[in-house]
Amino acid sequence: QYDAVIANPPYMGGKGMNTALKGFAKKTFPDSKSDLFAMFIERGFEWCKDSGFNSMVTMQSWMFLSSYQAMREKLLQDRTIQTMAHLGARAFPEISGEVVQATAFVMQGKHLEGFKPVFFRLVDVEQNQKEIVLKQGLNRFDTAIQDDFKKIPGSPVAYWVSDGLRNIFSENSPLGELCLTKQGMATGDNDSFLRLWFEIDWEAANLTSPNMSSFWKSKAKYARYNKGGAYRKWYGNNEYFIKFSEKDYAVLKNQGNHCPSQSYYFKEAITWSDITTKAFGARYSPEGAVFDVKGSCAFPKDTDFHLVLGLFASNIVNYFMGILNPSSTFQVGDIAKIPVPKFISFEKNSKIVDLLLDISKSDWDSYETSWGFTENPIIRTQQPNLEQAFHTWQQQNADAVAEMKRLEEENNKLFIDAYGLQDELTPDVPDEQITLTRADRERDS
Repeated sequence: QYDAVIANPPYMGGKGMNTALKGFAKKTFPDSKSDLFAMFIERGFEWCKDSGFNSMVTMQSWMFLSSYQAMREKLLQDRTIQTMAHLGARAFPEISGEVVQATAFVMQGKHLEGFKPVFFRLVDVEQNQKEIVLKQGLNRFDTAIQDDFKKIPGSPVAYWVSDGLRNIFSENSPLGELCLTKQGMATGDNDSFLRLWFEIDWEAANLTSPNMSSFWKSKAKYARYNKGGAYRKWYGNNEYFIKFSEKDYAVLKNQGNHCPSQSYYFKEAITWSDITTKAFGARYSPEGAVFDVKGSCAFPKDTDFHLVLGLFASNIVNYFMGILNPSSTFQVGDIAKIPVPKFISFEKNSKIVDLLLDISKSDWDSYETSWGFTENPIIRTQQPNLEQAFHTWQQQNADAVAEMKRLEEENNKLFIDAYGLQDELTPDVPDEQITLTRADRERDS
């Protein structure tokens, strides 16, 4: 055994492994089998003395993702993080983009109770400044006790958050106790089963069935299909239908991911896009839709829909997800760990959410890309000429955006106050996160 082990281990996910390697990983490294680099972290400690140090540059995924939770909890329990440079994306000039996010760390082979590691947070630092900032000792975090990471569900290595925020997780119920979060379907053959709404025979569609048996009794062929889509909040992205007759279901049940969560198909839900480069965007989905793996859904139990949708569309969720899983993917397991505030004004919350839903639905249905479209908003102004009509519509649109911004900030404030996060968050909403269509003279003419 050695005093120090130093490595930049190779990366290889399960998809890249052959049968022999995958079998070896599952048997020998059950907690770190998801990637070769994680297995090397565990193997490194076998080369180390208890008092020795394991120092590696790896992907950051072991710090946050649920697939590494068992490994992470074991490391935090049995080892000690001495120091870490959390590099994030674009850590090396040879690797561009956001996908590869790295961290460099030194861990000791034994656990030191109550130890406070030293972290340097470089994830938001430009590539050409990371080395400079690190050498200057800036962006240093050294107040978190390693043993306190377990206060947050899944034990993410969220070294930068305050004690108050950690206590929010330990003092409030996780969303999963109040609301079921379910992964959607992967058809295995989208070209055969999915259609855009303007491609189908509407006489063969049923938009409002409450369950599968009701849908099949109606002899309909097409059901609404939540498929994620672009970043949008409150309402919209209603674009797809799925072939879902009993015959089609029999095929779907035996391919793709075999129709998980099927008992929740057609139920009223809150849906979101599971991958986004922007913020978390949740939308209301009325009864009658099946949902895709890219448009997973939440189903409140006895909790009011308004509370969950208001929470999901607030800036609080982005804050929490940056702790639970700081990536571009929003997985159902991570969503279920979000703490729900004990005390909030349900009446005020419901009123705000209803107004936001009305504005968003009206915006979505104002364009021919929606099956609910009835009249062009410029014509609806009933002005005597096109120029006046456009200017009137432009003002109406600006007023709607301003009102949306006001209401969203009111919604944010409601949750910030409920969590007691006034010192850490503001209710402000950037203009680019108001997901209403803007009036555009060239496009609208």
